[in-house]
Amino acid sequence: AASWAALADGVVETHGKNIALVCMEELDKPLALSILGKMQHSENAYIFTSSEFNTSQMTGILQGLELLVTSRYHAAVLSLESYVPQIAVAHDPRLKGLYNELGIDKEYLFDCRPENTCETVWSEVKKQANELLENPGKICNTLKQGYDQHLRGANENRQLLKEFLIERGWKVKP
Repeated sequence: AASWAALADGVVETHGKNIALVCMEELDKPLALSILGKMQHSENAYIFTSSEFNTSQMTGILQGLELLVTSRYHAAVLSLESYVPQIAVAHDPRLKGLYNELGIDKEYLFDCRPENTCETVWSEVKKQANELLENPGKICNTLKQGYDQHLRGANENRQLLKEFLIERGWKVKP
């Protein structure tokens, strides 16, 4: 929480931006509250929870961000359509896979496990966050191509599932 709070305070101080603490699941709320409690500029931060906002509203919030720093797969995917510059502090293999597919894992995916020093990781996250806030176009084309590829894959999955069900005797609507 202290590292997230320091990053958020740096964004407020350096770029004059407000902070959205987005809780994709209810279990994210205690961490968001802890981050807010540790921030020097907590008046510039707002908590948005999935218990208060429906999926469409949460998607709108995510797609309206200027930068996403996340550890949640669904936040990354839902913001992707608007090409929101993003950084992941990952623990979820799905998020790691997504960033690998997008081709941004080397530069924008950070792992804060015991073999990595969190101080070094957060220093790099802060550096990349500042760069993306100063130059959001740096990653925009990559995210656009990644979104298009992700959408094609999702559409292909529908067809594969339909074929799978038909092969097993299920009746599927055309």
